[in-house]
Amino acid sequence: MFRPLNDAVLINVDDCYSKTASGLFIPDNAWADQEPQTAEVVAVGNKVDNLKAGDKVIFIKFSGYKHPSLKEGQRIIRHAEIMAKVL
Repeated sequence: MFRPLNDAVLINVDDCYSKTASGLFIPDNAWADQEPQTAEVVAVGNKVDNLKAGDKVIFIKFSGYKHPSLKEGQRIIRHAEIMAKVL
């Protein structure tokens, strides 16, 4: 488990797989033109006061850092890279 520092936010990126009527799965890289992506907040740094674990957010798709010791689908991003909180 990681504890983000300062304005960092640990997120769990939502899968962007779509399923066609015939049952085929379309991977997220097929939707490359749709930059924003949704995620669930796992933990927040001590300088982030408007988010908490469990919140859904929209962030810029290619932002943040992936680290080998993070779980699959997790990413650390800066608070400024979050565009909106899903209500």
